[in-house]
Order: sequence, then structure tokens, then C-alpha cells
Amino acid sequence: MKQQKILRNAHRIILLVFLVLFVGGCGVPTTQTGPADVGAVEVTPLEACRTGYATFGSNNQRVVSNAHGIFVSYLSNYGGTPTTSGRATWRLVRSTDGGKTFDRIFTSKAIYESKAPAIETDEQSNVYLYHSTHFTGKDPGLLYKFSAADNYATTKIFEVPNGSFGKYALLYDRPRKQLLLWAHHGWYNVMDTDGKVLLTERIIDHSGGQNANLQYPHLSLDSGGTLWAAWTTENPAEHTWYWDIHTMKSPDQGVSWQTAAGEPLATPVIPDDTGPADRITQDDEFESKSFLLNHMARNGKVHFVYRVYPRLSGPGINRFVYARLDIATGQIDKRITPAWGSADGKTPMAGGHGFFATRRDDPNAPLYFVAQSGRRIVAVASYDNGDTWQTAAVSEEQYPRIYAVSGAREISADGYIVGAFTVFDPKAVTEFKKSTAYFLKIPTDLVGK
Repeated sequence: MKQQKILRNAHRIILLVFLVLFVGGCGVPTTQTGPADVGAVEVTPLEACRTGYATFGSNNQRVVSNAHGIFVSYLSNYGGTPTTSGRATWRLVRSTDGGKTFDRIFTSKAIYESKAPAIETDEQSNVYLYHSTHFTGKDPGLLYKFSAADNYATTKIFEVPNGSFGKYALLYDRPRKQLLLWAHHGWYNVMDTDGKVLLTERIIDHSGGQNANLQYPHLSLDSGGTLWAAWTTENPAEHTWYWDIHTMKSPDQGVSWQTAAGEPLATPVIPDDTGPADRITQDDEFESKSFLLNHMARNGKVHFVYRVYPRLSGPGINRFVYARLDIATGQIDKRITPAWGSADGKTPMAGGHGFFATRRDDPNAPLYFVAQSGRRIVAVASYDNGDTWQTAAVSEEQYPRIYAVSGAREISADGYIVGAFTVFDPKAVTEFKKSTAYFLKIPTDLVGK
């Protein structure tokens, strides 16, 4: 009994350290105020959830908008913790009044070992969701299609071959009208919008690296149709020791893969620094944790934001990094660190999640990044493709513990960034069992245009 009590206390200590470093917001004065000359962040509570994982995580969209409204997916209940698995229940909700109120479209049955689905939408305003069902790597993932034609009353469910593992990415390829799905054990699928499997391939050898395994897959398409995959790796010697970050590209939707400079890659690719994929992180960051929040390919560049922070077992670097890769040369041509944010210094980024947003078909649209700064939700904007950044929005409200800020890549038709985030119940933070899921909405320069 004494040993069990010690283990329970040790687990709580580890979780608290995780929350301090990864969730952020601890020790920030509540008197912090946002600039008066920037946009507001509109916030709507969605549900008091029985999990801290409500909107986990920012490698995927949890929010989309189309002609029929704004759609959000989130977990309402999860039986696991950061170190254990459990059954999950997720919801799909819709707003038809610009995010002021939401109605439930769908509530899942209890699904083992899943987080909230990744979500996408197409030109007909159909909505697609993808999630895993087990961590075995052998089970199929599930792809859901909700049809706009019958006001989302009908649900079609398709199996994704080898598509079930802990983290996953979903991307709608608008020019080809196909869905790209990638789970973190390395299996990648291409499916049409009616669930037909067009390609199944193991593109990454999940555990093939000498130092780290594949974690947290990301997908982004550039304007020429080239697919950019990116990922965080984890050193198995220590829980959440995020080792490094890599990227590679495919000119043909995943049939073949290349380095950023165009050199062919044989699949499955080794995921860590002992493999051939381009590394985004720097040499001095290996002994700390390096975690990719989000990436976006746009206007001849691939934009990355990642967080470096100390490991649970010891000291390390604490920095927030913006890195930009030039597509023409395949080289990093811009890096802003150690405290990336707006040039005026008013909104230094914090926390472990965040997302890019823009208008893909408008090369002149600003590029935004949304995350947290202290206890506030903030957005910064770049009008020169990442050379400089400035404060775009700061939330008036402050939150005790912000987690899992994620959102839509595409700015809505009426000019708003839409996203979601989780706020932990401070009294239940050690249990990871209580939180509130929120919707967020931020005006951009494109409002009314």
C-alpha cells in the first residue's frame, strides 16, 4: 500500500510538471493586459467535459467552416490519463449564427483509445471526420461523412486500412477532391470522398530510428499541389522526450517522397535524425524537448512553429521558434527565436499548441498564427510571408490553464479565424479529468472582403 501511494504521488508530480511546462500559463500575473489597438477574441463555451483532452491537439483541425455553418469536434469524456488509455466519447457540433451558439449533430459511442476526430470540409459543404479506434496499429481507423444535402442527418462510416493509432492527420486535397489520412505508426492512406481507398502505404518506419520514434503527424499542401508531411519524434528513453522535428514532400499525393531539395526517399523513411528526412530543429535542442505545434506550406515557403522546453528529468532550453523553409532551395531561410511572437514584444508565444490560418487561394492574404500568451488567447499576423510579425488579437478574458489551442487552416468566408481550446479546471488539474471546451473566433483584415 505504501509503495502504491508513493507511485500515485510520483505520477501526480510528473503530471503537474507536464502541465507547467507544456500547458503553460503558470506564474503569469493576472494583471497582464492586452493592447487596446488590436482585434478581440470572441469566445463561446461548448461544454464542461470530463477530460483534459477535449480539443487535443494542434497537429490537426478540430474546427472548420463552410456555407452551412461552423463545425467543431471535441472529446466530452475520456477514461484515460496522459500515461494510460481509456474509452472516449466525442461530439460534433454546429453553429449557424457565427459561433454564438452550437447545436449537437452527433455524439459517438464510447470508443477505445481515441481522441477527438480531425475534421475537414469540401466544396459541397460535406463534413468529414477521422479518428483511431485502438493503438495496436493493425486495426482500421474510421472516416465519417456527414452530408450537407440532408442537413447532416445521415452519417456514413468507412474503414481506413491500418489507420488506427494514437495520433493522426487528415487533409482534404481540394484540387483532386480526395482525402489524405496519416496515422503516427507510419501508415498513410488516400481515399475519395465516398470512402474508396486509392492508396495505402507505410511511409514512415515508426520505430526505425536509433534515437526516436514517430509522433504527431502533420500534413499541408502548397499551391502547386505538393504535399508536405512533418512530424515530431519521441525518444523512448523518457515519456514525452520529444527529440526532433522533420519534414519531407511528395509531388504526387504520396506515391513517391522526396527531401525538401528534391532528392528521392525510399519508404518507409527512418523518422529521426539518423534518417534522411530534413530536420527542422537545431543541434542544441536534442537534450530538451522539441515539439512541432503546426506547419503550413504557402507562397513558396513552408512555415513551422515549434516549442523547445526542459525535459521532466532535468534542465534544458526554453524557447519558442518560428522557422521558415524556402521551397525553391529546400533550405531554412528564416528562424526567429528564442521568444517568437509579435515584433512589438506584446505577445510572446507560450504553451504547446497553436495553428496557422490564412486563405489558401489568396496569395496576398495575411498569414496568422494563433496560440496562447500567458493566460490569454492571442493571434499574430505576418504581411510579408513570415519576415515580420505583429499583434493581431488578444483575448480580454484570462484563463488559468489553457491547453490544446487548435483551429481551421482556412479563414472563413466572412473573414474570421475559427478555432477551439481547452481550459483545465484548476481544482482537478492533477486528475486530468475536468475541463471546459471553448470555441474561438478572431476577426482578420479579410472581414467583409
